Amino acid sequence: MKMGSPRAFNLVELLVVIAIIAILAAILLPVFAAAKRRAQEAQCRNNVKQLTTAAYMYLSQDGPISYPSLHSVWLPAVMGNLSWQRNAMLCPTAAVPAESRPGHWVSGSAINAWSWYSSATVQTNGSYALNGWLYSTTVNSQLRYGNDTLTNYFQSDAAIHFPSTTPIFADGVWPDMWPMQTDEASSDLFQLNPTQNEGGGMKVATVARHGLAPDKSYSAVDTNVPLPGTVNVGLADGHVEVSKLDNLWSYTWNANYAVPAQRPGL
Repeated sequence: MKMGSPRAFNLVELLVVIAIIAILAAILLPVFAAAKRRAQEAQCRNNVKQLTTAAYMYLSQDGPISYPSLHSVWLPAVMGNLSWQRNAMLCPTAAVPAESRPGHWVSGSAINAWSWYSSATVQTNGSYALNGWLYSTTVNSQLRYGNDTLTNYFQSDAAIHFPSTTPIFADGVWPDMWPMQTDEASSDLFQLNPTQNEGGGMKVATVARHGLAPDKSYSAVDTNVPLPGTVNVGLADGHVEVSKLDNLWSYTWNANYAVPAQRPGL
């Protein structure tokens, strides 16, 4: 018996198959993107945990975190306990520096790392901010950022009376921050607004980096209503929390910190 030629697809059948593939792609691509983002955020939390552990090791062994110079800030002290694992410095959702300008300090954004130069030729990038009240008091940051008194500084690990609520590291757009309970939230959740004198306070961490798809649409938000987005916060007892931006004021940021009844401006 003679076998006939294989039956070919006609045009209508091909179009149906293509339409089905397009529908499946439209359904699955957002699922894959969401899964990728969850994996990136899990890695980001792990980075915060590593940095927090390294900083607390330094604090408990050597006292307040060394601030050898404006150029190196906390980097030698903390990264020395991480064997300079620079990958831990970068959140996968904010790994690319905002711009590359050797010899310049550049703040980050919801999707970008900050850039910090330790010399004319060495540039360091990061996605996280240290709680500056853990520095040695010789930093005199209260003079640079308008904060009030040297007694706000934690002088040792023993001075941290509430380790489960005292932040060491958080997602941030600057290497360090000196939060006060009176700080207001930033109206720009994408990046620091240099025209608003946002300094090194709570606004460094009020960036919509997680919990949504961050973009420049969050550059002008109403701070009189709850803020969107979350950040990772590493606490002195070693655990990491995913914090809503409004909840940042509920942590014990310095030795004299008094938790406000609600976020200023809310």
